[in-house]
Amino acid sequence: MEEIYVNAEQVKVVNTRHSTNTDRNSVHGSAVELSAIKDNLTELLQTSNDKLSSMTEQRDLLNTNLTKMTEERDLLNANLTKMKKTCPAGWKLFSCSCYFLSGKSGSWDKGRQDCRNKGADLVVIDSSKEQVLNIYKPVWLQT
Repeated sequence: MEEIYVNAEQVKVVNTRHSTNTDRNSVHGSAVELSAIKDNLTELLQTSNDKLSSMTEQRDLLNTNLTKMTEERDLLNANLTKMKKTCPAGWKLFSCSCYFLSGKSGSWDKGRQDCRNKGADLVVIDSSKEQVLNIYKPVWLQT
């Protein structure tokens, strides 16, 4: 058998393994970087969720305030409308209602029909304040 001699300086060592210590350090370093990025993204997402939750609470409070203010505005407008109310000639305003005080006498049915012809209805006066309008005369309420 023939012997082969090779000069060691001419032999190139080829590593058949894909990772070396340097490669392992790079992979480990990349894993650490990815972990840090994941932690940063998780923290950023949590901060964003906290801000969104806070903004949602603020929106809900603003909507509640808006609803209350809208109700108050509507009530004020209704009161203003009542305050601006005027009665037709010959009618008297009392507590945001117009009253017609008739000098006629007659039956309930006849008085009620007369009221309806005027776009009103016959009323019974229950309060002493209403009585001041005209005692013992039929009173018709315009609706």
